[in-house]
Amino acid sequence: MTITATWQSPQPIDTCLYQAQKKLSCWQQQTQVNQKIATSLDKDMTFTLVNTQGKILASQKVKINLSQSQLYRRRLRAQWSLF
Repeated sequence: MTITATWQSPQPIDTCLYQAQKKLSCWQQQTQVNQKIATSLDKDMTFTLVNTQGKILASQKVKINLSQSQLYRRRLRAQWSLF
């Protein structure tokens, strides 16, 4: 999966983008960023943009919609039978 990180600031700042606790990318003294980043998601995930002092500048939760639940599997036949 490819995500696009886009942000802008009136003054140059140092920031890093995190996927949960994993650092994806960092930028130094930038006022504007528009970058594509390859990543993988297997469950709902939160992306955060953090400055060098550890302050969260932005946060976005990405929800994964699965076509079939991985926790429960449909039974192939009924539990009971007449014959």
